[in-house]
Amino acid sequence: MSRLLGLIALLAASCASHADLAVVAARGSPIERLDAREVADIFLAKTTRLPDGSRVQPLELSDEGVKAEFYREISGKTLPQINSYWTTLIFTGKGRPPRNVEEIHRLIELLNSNPYAITYLPKGRITESMKVLHVFR
Repeated sequence: MSRLLGLIALLAASCASHADLAVVAARGSPIERLDAREVADIFLAKTTRLPDGSRVQPLELSDEGVKAEFYREISGKTLPQINSYWTTLIFTGKGRPPRNVEEIHRLIELLNSNPYAITYLPKGRITESMKVLHVFR
């Protein structure tokens, strides 16, 4: 029985790691596209500005599985490594992590209230009120 549960957990993790992620903004956002480097720079606090000089606000859901997949994609680091990275940046005053949001409906409200807010989501969670800026495959 424990072998079966282990196999199921392994398959679930395998499927989750192959989900397509997309970076999105509100449908009315002036941001049209971001490349992989721009996404990484924004979500790793290497920049707070878009190429046109506008201040961007990165947001993220509290979903640790999606968060782990996203940061592995943009940096090659595990979630514990990313958490250590944030601790160092916060301690030295060199950056802050994206704003953490607990619920998807609140995330959508925040996206819609700030045209320069962006987030990442599994493609299946994208709504009609969002536009896709970048897709990871």
